[in-house]
Amino acid sequence: MKVIIAGGSGLLGSALVAALSDSHHEVVVLTRRSGTAGAAGMPPLAAGVRNVQWTPDGEAAAWTSALEGADAVVNLAGESIGAGRWSATRKRQIVDSRVLATRSLVKAIAASSTPPPVFISGSAVGYYGPCGDEVVTEESPAGADFLAQVCATWEAEARRLACRGPGPYEAGRHERSNSRRARLPLPTWRKPARESLRPQATPP
Repeated sequence: MKVIIAGGSGLLGSALVAALSDSHHEVVVLTRRSGTAGAAGMPPLAAGVRNVQWTPDGEAAAWTSALEGADAVVNLAGESIGAGRWSATRKRQIVDSRVLATRSLVKAIAASSTPPPVFISGSAVGYYGPCGDEVVTEESPAGADFLAQVCATWEAEARRLACRGPGPYEAGRHERSNSRRARLPLPTWRKPARESLRPQATPP
């Protein structure tokens, strides 16, 4: 399989890239970095992995040709929420890095002559906001705090692909854990059980 990954250098993305490479899939990592793998500041790439430079600014550009013939696009792009104080500038970066990257991917997929049949876009349990001991499900509404609104806006951007008329895409069932999970036929990509998010009691 050919899999495109945006956000392939993050915690989840790097693990997914490694798992796909180990399973002998072709992996294309969309990266904002310029330069050749192995050069200064650029880590060497595993077998079957290549980088394609992109600019996730909400538009589709020359990098979209990398999507041709892909079997899946996985969107894990986004600035870390724990990398610094949440100033107004930092909060804007957290939002834009997710929303604009997703918008770029949606436009690129929609414009592709052979669009990938699978698009998986990230989200997080922060969608629900602070819940305490309240049980929440996939049908529960978004919270009202900053991270909840980030997730809601992020997901809405991804759903635009399902609203573009006839095509292979439709809004799928939400699976929120550390990121949104979806069925992908890979031996190392397991979908977790769908459970209520009630904190577990600590054994005595």
